[in-house]
Amino acid sequence: MATTFSTVASFTDATEGTVRQYTTSDTTAGDHVHIVRQTIGTSEEEITIHADITGGSGPGWIIVKNHDATNFVSFGTVTTVYWAKLDPDDGTETLMVPLMNTIGSVFLKADTAGCDVTIEIRER
Repeated sequence: MATTFSTVASFTDATEGTVRQYTTSDTTAGDHVHIVRQTIGTSEEEITIHADITGGSGPGWIIVKNHDATNFVSFGTVTTVYWAKLDPDDGTETLMVPLMNTIGSVFLKADTAGCDVTIEIRER
């Protein structure tokens, strides 16, 4: 069963007073979803993508939310190589990116103390 979802992002430039809004949508062929909420520590943690997803169409999209109020979390798709930083939760900080369908794990590491993080991975 296919899933269609839409994302809307709005950017406000306080200096120029401009607002830009971007909308994207995607339809995934697979119907598997892997959702986990756990505490990420200050040592790297590997989250292995569920076999229903990696054995199917592969991962398509990942959504990551840091719930900690004071500490950031680093995120990557290769061990010790972090390409995204999830700032402390202010109600707006969420990472949503497409993943290559060959990715089998993601890697996270908290800055100075453990952080509760929600990870949602949708099948391609």
